[in-house]
Amino acid sequence: MKRKPVWLHSAIIILLLVSVVVPLLGSVLREKDFGIAFDAGGGGWSSDFAAHLTFAKAFWKGHAGYDVQSHLRITGARFGRPVEHALPFGYSPTMLWLLAPFCLLSPAVAFISWTLLDVAVIWWMTSPEWGVWIAAALFSPAAIACFKLGQTSFLTAAGLLFLMLRDLERYATGTRAPSLASEWPDVIALWALTAKPPLALTAGIALVAERRWRTVAWALGLSVLTSAVLTPLLGTSWVYDYVHLMIHYDLQTADPAFVWSLKPQTMGNLRALLQVTVGFGDALASRWSSGAWLLALLSIVAVGWRRWLGPEGVWGGAMLSYLLFCPHVTSTEELHLVLVLALVAPASRTVPGAVRWPVVAMALAVLYLAPGFGYEGALRIPGVVVAKTLLVGLVCVYSLWCGEAFGRQTANERMSKTCA
Repeated sequence: MKRKPVWLHSAIIILLLVSVVVPLLGSVLREKDFGIAFDAGGGGWSSDFAAHLTFAKAFWKGHAGYDVQSHLRITGARFGRPVEHALPFGYSPTMLWLLAPFCLLSPAVAFISWTLLDVAVIWWMTSPEWGVWIAAALFSPAAIACFKLGQTSFLTAAGLLFLMLRDLERYATGTRAPSLASEWPDVIALWALTAKPPLALTAGIALVAERRWRTVAWALGLSVLTSAVLTPLLGTSWVYDYVHLMIHYDLQTADPAFVWSLKPQTMGNLRALLQVTVGFGDALASRWSSGAWLLALLSIVAVGWRRWLGPEGVWGGAMLSYLLFCPHVTSTEELHLVLVLALVAPASRTVPGAVRWPVVAMALAVLYLAPGFGYEGALRIPGVVVAKTLLVGLVCVYSLWCGEAFGRQTANERMSKTCA
């Protein structure tokens, strides 16, 4: 993989550290009790990571489950008083394994370690020659919010990018049926993504569309096994509690203890468009969005299976379908658009700029329209939804162009070998 000049890569990381990471970690070290923000209104969590780490620590001590009362009890113990609201732990049991090493640390030290892990994966994502386009996304409102809240989006984006690049490489080299031994890195990456089931489903659909059944089956089996091992601590009803939490993750049917944390107005998907802009009830908007996502996933499998689109279209379509239709996409998850940037940026020699540059510009525009430091007007949600929809079409065009270029290249190579 060709890499950019070392000085440019280092300068990007240094700029990120100086302008974002160091000031953030400095403020963490100055906090008396990291993660809790008390004010006249009673206070709450200042960091999503701190809330989820608190849940994970309580779980490993045998004090936590997915039920509402567990959330309230754990939060009250951390705050030192009874509470009526809690931040739901919306991750699967896989996340409890991933957070286990951080549970050995104090909340502040754990957050610092988590942030430095983000920096490490950012270093990897931005190391290729085309990584400058990913670097352009690192200073967006979505990225800054991800750092501040301790969200998982940098890590999950890296996992998805790892799977996508390996799949594209296999396609380019004609290795469509890899050995089981060579698949284990993909299995582990997909298993880690099962911490957020919608993202694991997104990657799994792309792999199934590329006929990578074995990778998906092994990752699913590993997820079931590692979750089953935790059942004695979670309680036998954890599956019901978790599914209930996910199904009722909207303003109308969620438990009152969780409703405060649900903010469709900060999203940029079909649910937000229907609920905020059109005025639908949030439960109905979520169901319609889920239905549209299911249809999109089935369509991706169909076009990938029939080879109507290459892997670029399959992966780009799967990621954009997730960002458009999955009802549980927060504003920080727009960072997964780095996969679209990684798709189109390296193709300068095979795809004309008229196809690539609109994709790059539109993906970055969506990232910089995220709420927070970005534009928050009434047209933000419709604008972001329209931009993502246009990106789907552009990615399909890009994939078709890449397929033609790949076909021409393969034909030329076959002719050269024949002549030789």
